[in-house]
Amino acid sequence: MIDVETYLLSTLLWFPEEITDAALTLKPEDFTSGRHGVVYAELLAMASRGTPVDLASLAASLTASGKLGVAGGHDFLMDLMENVNAGAALIPEHTRTVKDASMRRAMRSALQAALEAVGDLTRPLAEVAGMAEAAALAGVQGGESTEKMVWEYMPEVFAVMERQQSGEVTGLKTGLFDLDLHLSGLQKSDLIILGGRPRMGKTSLATDIAAHVALDQGKSLAFFSLEMAGRQIVERTLFTRARVNGQQLRRGKLPKDQFPRIQVATPQFKGAKWMVDGATSLSPLMLLSKCRRHRMKYGLDLIIIDNIQKMKSDFRQKDRRLEVAEVTNALKNIAKELDVPILAISHLSRGPDMRANPEPVLSDLQESGNIEQDADIVMFVYREEVYKEVPDEKEGETKIIIAKYRNGQDGHIMLRFNKDLCSFENWGGNRQVPPPSDIYKNERAHKDMYGHQ
Repeated sequence: MIDVETYLLSTLLWFPEEITDAALTLKPEDFTSGRHGVVYAELLAMASRGTPVDLASLAASLTASGKLGVAGGHDFLMDLMENVNAGAALIPEHTRTVKDASMRRAMRSALQAALEAVGDLTRPLAEVAGMAEAAALAGVQGGESTEKMVWEYMPEVFAVMERQQSGEVTGLKTGLFDLDLHLSGLQKSDLIILGGRPRMGKTSLATDIAAHVALDQGKSLAFFSLEMAGRQIVERTLFTRARVNGQQLRRGKLPKDQFPRIQVATPQFKGAKWMVDGATSLSPLMLLSKCRRHRMKYGLDLIIIDNIQKMKSDFRQKDRRLEVAEVTNALKNIAKELDVPILAISHLSRGPDMRANPEPVLSDLQESGNIEQDADIVMFVYREEVYKEVPDEKEGETKIIIAKYRNGQDGHIMLRFNKDLCSFENWGGNRQVPPPSDIYKNERAHKDMYGHQ
């Protein structure tokens, strides 16, 4: 391996225009030899500065940075230049060879740590299993560094800014126009909490979003349903997409002329990259393991959890609040590691039921622990009709309260709940839309985003 590394450095010295291509795959820490890593890092720095690369300039740059001795001195640099060079055509092959060896070392190290953990009986079995799987994936995923210099983020920052200024949704679209306008979609690495009292429609809303992501956009998602069986989630989605009343069907009262709608809607599900896990017990490490497997086969754009209170910590905790806090902290870390948004449903305490104004607030989060602190966004589903009779024109009126928005403005948006379909729809239609807040007044951006109102 040392010889391959030497040949690669030698070739890069002869063909410095290839350094930037090698940098896309290879990092200085990928080299087995420490001095090889030092020389490669200096070549990257010179290429980044636009400094012409040759033996003299490399030696001068290493001398200026005080690393010439660590790099092997002038003699080693002379040896590099005198190596037999077969041309730039071999650079990609040498680069892959060095990277492959680096990945194998990372895997070996992670497996050794997992093997040592097996013998430590104080460690929960789920933690050890998670370490073993992470070790197995270490090589496949390349062990990419999370470290970046600030200027390396600039292309991504400006790309997002341009999309925002054009009125484009920068995150994953939910299919709910005003919600997408407010949040600019579900953003990668965000932990989003969706709370509400019973019968508000939390699961229906999450399922609507899942269907739009997987069936309308062709994206990949993992849906963990600890409340309902997986079959029930799919059944509910099928009835909604077919625009039939599921209650009527279950009671044998569905008009015969509506059955063809189900047959028409069924092909939408074929080939969908939507995994539904109906496990009754789930911990963060179990979730991470399942998501990793799903991502390797189908990619991964969104994780949905129903609900967070039914999850178990990977570590034994007598205090349920501490356990929920560990779960939410782990979920936030998973969102960052997998670089996807996580939408997690949360129960609320009975607080809203005991107030004159039952609209939920952050302190109503059940077993809140660190939920509010770890979440990037906290939203509540509130339907006044659950608490009292409302006029016909207010039936289905739903307020989505955005109680916390780490990167934006708190507020609310309006939706309409279709009881027959157990589904939420965009506000509007024949009803008068309530006066919008300033954040919803950009009508042009709204139309540009979706092409219609």
